[in-house]
Amino acid sequence: MSSKQELQKSDIAALSNDYSGEDKVEDKGNISEVLASRDIIFTSSTVNFRLPSNSFRLRTMKLYMIAVSVVTILIVAAYSGTKEPMEEPLEEFGVDILSGRRTSEIELDPSMSENLAAVADPVSEFDTPLFWHVPKSGGTAIMNLYSMCLDLVIASQIGCAVESRDCVREDYLEVFLPFNGNSMQVVNVDTTSHDGLVRAGNLGLAESGLAEIIFTSLLRDAVDIFDSVNRARVFTVMRHPVDKAVSMFYYLQEADWEPTYHPEMKEWTIKQYANSPYLNRDWMVRGLLNKFAGEIHEADLETAKLILKEKVLIGLLTQMEESIDRFDSYFGFPKIEGKGGCVDNILHDKGDSTNRHKHPKVTPGSSDWELLAKENYFDVQLYDYAIGLFEEQKLLFNDTQDAA
Repeated sequence: MSSKQELQKSDIAALSNDYSGEDKVEDKGNISEVLASRDIIFTSSTVNFRLPSNSFRLRTMKLYMIAVSVVTILIVAAYSGTKEPMEEPLEEFGVDILSGRRTSEIELDPSMSENLAAVADPVSEFDTPLFWHVPKSGGTAIMNLYSMCLDLVIASQIGCAVESRDCVREDYLEVFLPFNGNSMQVVNVDTTSHDGLVRAGNLGLAESGLAEIIFTSLLRDAVDIFDSVNRARVFTVMRHPVDKAVSMFYYLQEADWEPTYHPEMKEWTIKQYANSPYLNRDWMVRGLLNKFAGEIHEADLETAKLILKEKVLIGLLTQMEESIDRFDSYFGFPKIEGKGGCVDNILHDKGDSTNRHKHPKVTPGSSDWELLAKENYFDVQLYDYAIGLFEEQKLLFNDTQDAA
């Protein structure tokens, strides 16, 4: 596998600074016209004579060379003056090569542009909160928080995971309680698989308004169940890609209920995992673009950044409580009253959850950290960008925080 640095070099090498302007003199050989156009008078004549001596020949040659130099300077000056200044930036692949500035706008595909509400747009009654679940980044905690502590109706994989139901054969939507003794309410769909999302879209999940939050990791597939009226309003929680990869490494050693369970990893080192096909390299960039196969490049990173900036309300695992406060304020979720213990259990790891597991940490700057960071080159940059967005989006909540 080629390194991300090599990808960058190949991308840069592809850029060409060849420029063919239309404002050049059409007939460069007709110098007299060029000079005349610049108000420069130049005449020449040929004189035939015989040099009488070497010294005279030498002096004459010197004068001749000086004259040639002067004429050359005049010609170059006249020719150069006929070119107009370059008004348009020198660009290739949308990048100004001279300054490095982007000169063309990145455009999202029409479905994503129209079906996902912009973060700064006012929330409409027809919008549905869509949580983009990044694996091992707190998504399960968010789902449990809103479904069990706030009693919001959710759509996830749970609606089709209950043995007593065969939701694939059901041609209708309904809300039900999947677990006895649990207040969780779900819609009978699976929004975590491609086929499940197609079914949900065909049954009109978005326009039904039954789901108060939809959870999925397949953002691009989920976009297609919405439209320009019944839009999705995306929010997420992100985690540093190295911490996420380490958590997944140890999780897959124990999670025998997962199809990706690999008990042999218990004997592996981080280095073995980083060099194996089981590492989900640059999962976030790939997930935003639905590009899980093949190479990704700087242009993909820039598109992923644009999606985050325009379409996603950012939460951070390292700022979980503040992130939840923002989500509640943004969507107008009800305040939690009388369920403080529920929230405390979920946010501070005091409850029972099969998705939680204690594991060794990898220290920033260590060889294992650097290796995983290299293998997630684009995701690390995207995460750093998301941290900046998290700070920028604080402006959306200043009035609410000031009032509090």
